[in-house]
Amino acid sequence: MIRSKVFPLALVLVLSLAGLALAGSLTWDRSEFGDGRFSARVMERDYKVLIVSNSAPVQKEFSISCPSGFWAAREDFPSTRISGGGVPAGGSVRIRVYFEPEFVGPIDAYLTVREVGDPSSEERIDVFGEALPSGVTDPFTGSRGHIVRVGGALDGVESEDLDPPLGFSLKEKKAFKTPTVSVDQGSRFSLALSAGRKVSFGGKEFETFPQRAQGEKLILYALRDEPSGWRVVRSEDLDEDEETSFRLQVEDDGELDWDGTEGEISVYVAFGVFAPAPSGAALEFDRFDPSFGSVDVGSTSTPREIRVRNRGSEGGYFRVEVSGDFSVSPSEGFVSADSSRPVEVRFRPTVPGERVGILLLKDASSGATLDEERVRGIGVSRPVSGDGGARGEVVRAGSDDVPVSPDAFEPPQGHQRREHRSFTSPVVSADRGATFRLRFEGERFSLGGFQFGPRVPQRSQNREVHLYVRRGTVWERLDGSTSDLSSSAVDVAISDGGPYDVDGGDGSVQCQVAYAVFEPSSQPNPPSGGGGGGGCEVGGWTIALLFPLALLLRR
Repeated sequence: MIRSKVFPLALVLVLSLAGLALAGSLTWDRSEFGDGRFSARVMERDYKVLIVSNSAPVQKEFSISCPSGFWAAREDFPSTRISGGGVPAGGSVRIRVYFEPEFVGPIDAYLTVREVGDPSSEERIDVFGEALPSGVTDPFTGSRGHIVRVGGALDGVESEDLDPPLGFSLKEKKAFKTPTVSVDQGSRFSLALSAGRKVSFGGKEFETFPQRAQGEKLILYALRDEPSGWRVVRSEDLDEDEETSFRLQVEDDGELDWDGTEGEISVYVAFGVFAPAPSGAALEFDRFDPSFGSVDVGSTSTPREIRVRNRGSEGGYFRVEVSGDFSVSPSEGFVSADSSRPVEVRFRPTVPGERVGILLLKDASSGATLDEERVRGIGVSRPVSGDGGARGEVVRAGSDDVPVSPDAFEPPQGHQRREHRSFTSPVVSADRGATFRLRFEGERFSLGGFQFGPRVPQRSQNREVHLYVRRGTVWERLDGSTSDLSSSAVDVAISDGGPYDVDGGDGSVQCQVAYAVFEPSSQPNPPSGGGGGGGCEVGGWTIALLFPLALLLRR
C-alpha cells in the first residue's frame, strides 16, 4: 500500500523538477553590452553585443523589442532585422543591438527581452543613444552643413500626380524625402544622380532610383509649392551603367525646399518608370474609400467596390493584383470603350494592428501598371471564452486551405470520395493549459464561439458529408457528422498542449479540421457475406468447431 502511494508522488516530483528545468532557462549576458551607451551620427550606426544563452536540454525561443532608433540582428546575419529567434539546447546566440539615429538629440529608453511562453522572464535593459549631426560638403556648390534628420519613403503619392509621357503609362513609382541638411555656410545644396543608380543630397548618398527596361522611360520629379505640384526635372533616359552628371541645386527656402525651417533644406522627389501604353484602351481606377475600418482577426469584411474605368476608344483587358491581407474578385476581365466594370475588394486581417495593401491595375497583355490605390484596415483581437471561465484572444488567422492526402479519409461502404478540404482554426492566445470547445454550428466550425473556415457542404440524398479533427497524425471522424449537419453534435475539448493542439507553443491553441464529401460508387463494393461463390459464409462447421472452445473458456 505504501509503495502504491510513493510511486505516484515520486513521479509528480520528477515531472515538477523537469518542468522547472525547462522553464525560465534563457539568460542575457551583458558582458560585451556594457552600460548600454551608444553614440552615432545621423545616417550612421553604432552597435553592442548581447549574448542569449540557453541552459535547457531543448531549444528555446526569445523575443526582443527595441525602441525607436534601435534595432536588433543576429551577428551571423548582421543586416537582417529580427524581433526574436531560437537558441539551441545548451547553446547561445550573439545578438547585435544597433543604434541608428533618425535625428539629432539624446534617446533615453530601454529594450525589452523575454523567453517566449514565460511572461515572468521579461527584462528591461536600459539604453542611451547620443545622436550627433553628420557633416556634409556639397561637391558642386561648396556649401557646408550637417544632416540633422534622415529621409525616408513618401506615402500618398498617387499615380495621377506624375504626368506620363504621351503614349506611355506608369509601371512603377518610387517617392521619398531627402535627408534634412542644416546649413552652416552657403545656401544651395545639390540633388545628384550617379552611377549604380545612386541618389545623393549634399554629397551624401541615401537612396537608389528604379531600373528601367528596354523601351521604357525613367523620369525624375520634384515637388514644388502648391498649386504647382510635381515638376519634371529630368526626363532623359537614365542608365545605371553610365555615369550621369545630372544635378539639381536646391536653395534654402526656395520653391523646392519643403523643410519649412529657415537654415534647413530637404526635398521631396519621385521617380516614375513608364512603359508603352496599349493603343486604344485607357484604363484606370475610379476613386473610392480605401479604409475598411476595424475587422476581427480571421474574419472577412463586407466587400468594397472599386470600378475599373476605360476612357479610351477601344476595349481593353485588365488584371488587378493586391498585396497584404486583402483580396479582389474578379482579378481580371475586359472593359468596353467608355464604360466601367466593378471589382470587389475584401479585407481579412491575419494579425492585430494596422494592415496596408496596394491595389495594382495592370494591362493584361503587357503587364504594365496603369494605376494603383492604397487600401488599409485594422485587425482587432476578438475575445473568446473557454472552459472554467478561461479567456483568450484571437491573435492570428488560420488557413482556409491546408494540403491533405485524400487517403486520410476512408469512404463509407459503397461510396467514393468526391471532394475534401482541410483548414486550421485561428490561433487563440490564452493562459497556459486553457481549454476551448470546438463545435459545428450550422454550416461552419467554431472555436471558443469564434466561427472560422469555409462553409461546409450539406448532405443530400446522394451524398454524405463527414467532419474530422486532426489528432497527431490521425484524422478522427467526429461523432454525429453523418447525421444532418445543421444539428451535428460536435463538441471537442481543444486544450493548450493537448492531443488536438497543432500550434506547438505554450499559451496558445489551434486545431486543424476537415470535411469530406462522398457519393455512391459507380462500381458497388463486393458483398460482405451470404450469396455463395467467393463470399465469406459462417456455416455449421464453423459453429461446430467454436462450440467446444466456448465450453472450455467457460470452465
